[in-house]
Amino acid sequence: MAEQRTIRVEQRVNAALAEVFRAFTGRLPLRMWLCADAQVDPRSEGRILLWWADGHHTAGEFTEFDPGTRIAWRWHGRGEPGPTDVAVALAPTEDGTNVAVEQRGFGPDEPWDAPFEAARRRWTEGLENLASVWGMTGIDLRVARRPVLGIYLGEFVEGPEGGLPAGTRGIGVTGALEGSGAEACGLLRGDVVIELNGISLKQLDDFGPAMEGKRAGDAVSMTYYRDGDRVETSLTFSARPASPDVPDKAVDLARVIEAQYAGFAVELDDIVADVTEEAASVRPGEDSWSIREILAHLVLFERCFQQWISMCVEGEELREFAATVRTRVEALLARFPSVRELVAELLSCRAETVSLLGGLPEEFVARPEYVRMGQIMIGEEIHSTLHLAQLRRTIAAIRSEA
Repeated sequence: MAEQRTIRVEQRVNAALAEVFRAFTGRLPLRMWLCADAQVDPRSEGRILLWWADGHHTAGEFTEFDPGTRIAWRWHGRGEPGPTDVAVALAPTEDGTNVAVEQRGFGPDEPWDAPFEAARRRWTEGLENLASVWGMTGIDLRVARRPVLGIYLGEFVEGPEGGLPAGTRGIGVTGALEGSGAEACGLLRGDVVIELNGISLKQLDDFGPAMEGKRAGDAVSMTYYRDGDRVETSLTFSARPASPDVPDKAVDLARVIEAQYAGFAVELDDIVADVTEEAASVRPGEDSWSIREILAHLVLFERCFQQWISMCVEGEELREFAATVRTRVEALLARFPSVRELVAELLSCRAETVSLLGGLPEEFVARPEYVRMGQIMIGEEIHSTLHLAQLRRTIAAIRSEA
């Protein structure tokens, strides 16, 4: 009888053994380097369930749990002929921790070939990413290697009303990232992209299959409409910009965010200075937001941001920001009905966020989760920038109609 196959992968990680052990036993830590989502009950006979972005998932339970030394579990992956056994052995080194992963139980016959290769790839790439993320670089290789489309997306439009043939649907372009492949191929604001890499773009989820397996530098076909004319071209994916540097101290991170918020406040004041309350309540289009609704969204987003930061400190995170829920928006607008009150509440919330960041616990600041959180906070300036542009467009549309 042919022997079963075994995967063995080793990786040195520049982090203390206790921190590396935590990377295998926490829901948020596992998401940061290995999978898209996780549920874990880290104890002997506790459950372990992992999901990946490609749809693969596994379920099982811990069979060994020796904190700081060894963890083992048995699980069964989606589409696999049977369960397999995983053992993780940790050993301290002079400058970090050596991680050895062994997965046993892959059969020798053809039905096991694809699961064996997929598992080997996941562990090889996963442990490489663990070394990157847990080495306090904050670089998630899954993100760093992902191609950049380079397009600022607007709303989906359909048919003649959107400048397309009847029965055709696509997504509007509001701009192209400077230096990107989208800019190089000539995409302009007002264009409507209907197809990428042979995939029709009818909803946001279609971008995943269109970009699957692609990296920076790869070129794909693209079809878009401009002023009613169909244009077929190719788009070269760009590389992602380097992750922002995160200050070592929480108070310094708070100062960085405070400076970003101050610039936003100046521009916001300039945008809404002459807006009347009547104009602020007008929606320029059926699927558009009014000025008041945009401001309400920004307030709710900031409140969600505060909850997300607090949960990260506790070892979890808020997965969805309920900042566009209609009932929440309406409740907020009832509480702060004027533009002046909405702006004041937004700036007050942002001041609270800065205070929250400045008071982060030292033990959290010493962890990879802090670096990741800081990068996301600094990078979220683009969210504010996009909404400032949205406010300007909304005001221009209202005045044009008036």
